[in-house]
Amino acid sequence: MKKNIFAGGFFILFVSILLFAMPAEAAEEELKDSEKIWQNAFLILSTGSAEYRDSYSESEKLLVNGDSKALEFIVKFFDPEIPREWYSIQRIAEVGGETYSDAFLHALSIAETDTKRVPIIFALGKTQNKKVINAIHSYQSNTDTRIRAAVAAAYGELAALEAKTPLLQLISDSSFAVRRIAVDSLARIQKKFPLEFFDSETFEIIERLLNDIDPWVKRKAIMLHEIILLNQ
Repeated sequence: MKKNIFAGGFFILFVSILLFAMPAEAAEEELKDSEKIWQNAFLILSTGSAEYRDSYSESEKLLVNGDSKALEFIVKFFDPEIPREWYSIQRIAEVGGETYSDAFLHALSIAETDTKRVPIIFALGKTQNKKVINAIHSYQSNTDTRIRAAVAAAYGELAALEAKTPLLQLISDSSFAVRRIAVDSLARIQKKFPLEFFDSETFEIIERLLNDIDPWVKRKAIMLHEIILLNQ
């Protein structure tokens, strides 16, 4: 059997390039002492400066162990245009895991712009909590390509079998960027659930992708199609 090899590095790189170019919309409000603690911790994570290196783990722990209010304050001032801050949001979700999924869902509900929603949606995938699938499903019909791409990426981060059906819908998206991320996410799920992944509907959709005009999508579809044939 051939190895099921997919370029995971490109997955994150592609999403990062797609989503970083966003205007900043930071709120200028007076912060309470408790908010300043979380803000300072987040800034330490965001800067990556050598003088803050000793405080990095401590800051990360503070944010992860904080209550849901921590993210509420962070959403007010973090700048998604700065890659380091975007990455720190993902790290908080990754380290906090399922226990922090509710806080991120709350953060998503209070985010006032799509620019702020994009990294939060992607971060929800990193919490590895399957219940967020239903919460972000409505966003996959958003008119903003970045939002739909973030949803597809979040499904891939979750790599849950329950995310397969919504991804099969996104695979027909009008944007080649969304289709690329969707097919990558499908590949992640297939790798995790090789026996449960394929059915007649999935096979038909993958076959249609063999004629996709985008070379990346087409190449990934060919790889998935070959795996199907090898396992028949």
